[in-house]
Amino acid sequence: MPTRTLPRRFHLLRIEDIHQNSGTGVCAEGVEFSNGKCVMTWLTPISTVTVFENVLNIVSLHGHGHCTLLIWDDEEHSQIDLTLDGDALLALQKSQKDT
Repeated sequence: MPTRTLPRRFHLLRIEDIHQNSGTGVCAEGVEFSNGKCVMTWLTPISTVTVFENVLNIVSLHGHGHCTLLIWDDEEHSQIDLTLDGDALLALQKSQKDT
């Protein structure tokens, strides 16, 4: 049985709200589970909770250019720039595992 890892908390930090929906600052919170699936909720007056297959789905849906960062709350100085496309993010994750 593989070693189980603890879930990781994250939040989305919106630098610019290009669609005028979520506002700027911390606009969503989420968790990545040990199997890679993620749950995220918006911190807006009308809020939803969404299940994503993986963090790449969040990146592809909510990046909006250089306007949003996904920041891991449980790791110091750890963020994913949501401007990366899926291929670039996969390459980054692979390079971090190889080090």
